[in-house]
Amino acid sequence: MPFLLRKYAHMKKWFYRSPSVHFTNFLRSYKTVLIHPIMEPGREAFSLQAVESIVGCKGKTNVELLVNRKSEFFFKNIPSRKIVYEDFVSPLSSPYKDLRKALAGKKYDIYLEMNRFSDEMLTMFGVIAQSKIHMCLDGSKENPIYNLVITVDESYAEVDRNNAVLKALGVKKIKKKIGWKKGILQKKTYKKIGISIENSTFALSLFSILKKGNHDPILFVTGTKRLEKIRKKIGNGVVPLYPLDNAYNVCLSCASLITSINPLLSFGFLQQKKTLLVLDQKKTFCPQEDHSIEILAPESLELAQRAVIWRAGEVRVVPVVPVAEYSGELRKGTRPAEADERAGREAAQRLVGVIEELLHGWDAPRVAEAPQGVEGDPAHAEVGVGE
Repeated sequence: MPFLLRKYAHMKKWFYRSPSVHFTNFLRSYKTVLIHPIMEPGREAFSLQAVESIVGCKGKTNVELLVNRKSEFFFKNIPSRKIVYEDFVSPLSSPYKDLRKALAGKKYDIYLEMNRFSDEMLTMFGVIAQSKIHMCLDGSKENPIYNLVITVDESYAEVDRNNAVLKALGVKKIKKKIGWKKGILQKKTYKKIGISIENSTFALSLFSILKKGNHDPILFVTGTKRLEKIRKKIGNGVVPLYPLDNAYNVCLSCASLITSINPLLSFGFLQQKKTLLVLDQKKTFCPQEDHSIEILAPESLELAQRAVIWRAGEVRVVPVVPVAEYSGELRKGTRPAEADERAGREAAQRLVGVIEELLHGWDAPRVAEAPQGVEGDPAHAEVGVGE
């Protein structure tokens, strides 16, 4: 976090004073809401039900959305006005000044912050949204800007976590999405598999293994330089993840997905794709029972590594070598690039058995608690189940 941003956020919190509000009466009579939905790549779609429920209850003219331009695609069909902003890292940056200008003079009854931001970023957004109630999920109770903080257990499923705001707002959860368009329909190909894993070596190794196994993998990547570098290696089997509109339509033809937490995961959720989610170290994700998502969660155990797949009441342990930690165990004289490439190949090969099982007709999985007596229970903290 840049020094200037920390100092700015600290100063704003020091001088900020929340307006006096009678919460019970106000929450029964409020009208206007500014919502900042989940903007983290890969989790955007999991806040849609909460957003759509609020819009459906309060009316499209009373609800506005604060949306990062990169994630605008996921909210384009919600019938509310959007205030679009660009990424910023400083209070003096042009994107932040533009956002302040866009919100200048606007007043809302409630500002709803749904993101898992740092306290500094929560402050940056909160101070420029004028409202009587500043509500956030999982934020700091010591932050004076947010006078209504909703805490959610880490084991709650992603959608349930975001829907926790509805009770406080007096909004009933809707079951049907508002006007979500599925895009250009394409014929699904059984052997077509979408891949989007951050580590290039891991992703390329996985691509190569699947190609040799007579599958038709498609690699979704970010960044122009990375795209060109990978395209030289594998030809037309690579697709840019941005713009999201195009990647979403390409994803429609895939039968299943293997991905980290990035927009491809949101695509899989919206398109109800069978998905294998490969979690990075220290990241958590908990799907609901009706999601077609399997979790592969590396768990560090000194030099040995394990991954756990949760499925319908059983826990299966699969050996995995996380690429991110492999470089710390280099042999003398081994170059980091060589070690990283070798680790990627090993990790991909160890996933083959899991992937083959996924591709050959798993039923839509359910997340369940680990059965009693399972030794080690290594991933309970990673993918716990919401109450």
